[in-house]
Amino acid sequence: MIRLKKSIALNTLSFRIFALFWLSFSSLLAISLSLPFLDARLYSELVQSELNTYHGEIANAVHHNRLTHIINNNIVTTFDKFDSVRPVLIDKNGIILGAHEEEKNYIQKFSEQSHDVSAPRKKTFYDTKIAGPFTVY
Repeated sequence: MIRLKKSIALNTLSFRIFALFWLSFSSLLAISLSLPFLDARLYSELVQSELNTYHGEIANAVHHNRLTHIINNNIVTTFDKFDSVRPVLIDKNGIILGAHEEEKNYIQKFSEQSHDVSAPRKKTFYDTKIAGPFTVY
């Protein structure tokens, strides 16, 4: 009498195709669902060290009268464009002071989305990083 084996053969071609399909499908699904969270262009909260750095830069700008020059509509020099951190002011009417023309659209979009002074945020627009809003006393 011949015994028939009733075990599942893991070595068959159909099982390999089935396993490869579900493995690739699940890995691509995991990548596609986690990829948006790795985007640097999302609005993100500032950590305490970044917040302290920006408050120090604001105090430095007030100390060196940079805000007075911005309020008086003095033209921002090209040297200021390449400065890593520089203040930009937005008045109550939405007029942006101290920004270059190519940055004004980014700042306008940022100010519409991030308007809570108690929880400043940051976002990167192409090569321009914007953080704020901050209060100036």
